Amino acid sequence: MTQPPEGPPPGYGQTPPYPPPGYPTAPPAYPAPSGYPPPPGYAPPPGYPPPPTYPPSYQQPYGHNPYGYPIAPSDGLGTAALVLGIIGVILAFGVIGIIPSILALIFGIIVRKRANRGRASNGGQALAGLILGIVGIVVSIGMVFVFAFTGNSVQACQDQAQTQSEFNRCSD
Repeated sequence: MTQPPEGPPPGYGQTPPYPPPGYPTAPPAYPAPSGYPPPPGYAPPPGYPPPPTYPPSYQQPYGHNPYGYPIAPSDGLGTAALVLGIIGVILAFGVIGIIPSILALIFGIIVRKRANRGRASNGGQALAGLILGIVGIVVSIGMVFVFAFTGNSVQACQDQAQTQSEFNRCSD
């Protein structure tokens, strides 16, 4: 049985030699042939005017619309209204959701007015925050009434309890 040769096969694992410093790595580009005109453009069909010439295009500065009209700025209050509305609805079941819900309602109204005047572009977020703020306020107020009536009935039950077992049944 023969042994395999030592080391990697020829051509593998060996780094290619680098050119000496100062020499180009690619051959120089050939110059364009002289004496020949550039290729002609397409001529318009007979009976039609030549196509219009356009000025050279240029890069628009950041924040500008290439179509010429200004972009309405996005308003951070619209995003805040949406986020506060979501938080208010989530926390509404614990009654403390009324605070972010009221803020969402206020911010939503402000941004909707700005969007109608064209000074904000996220009126949809503001509207969603406004609606969620209203829902959060309604649910929070509803939970206040639920806790008030439930708390009074538990307190009345505990006041009328004669024994410890009756008292414990009131909170169940």
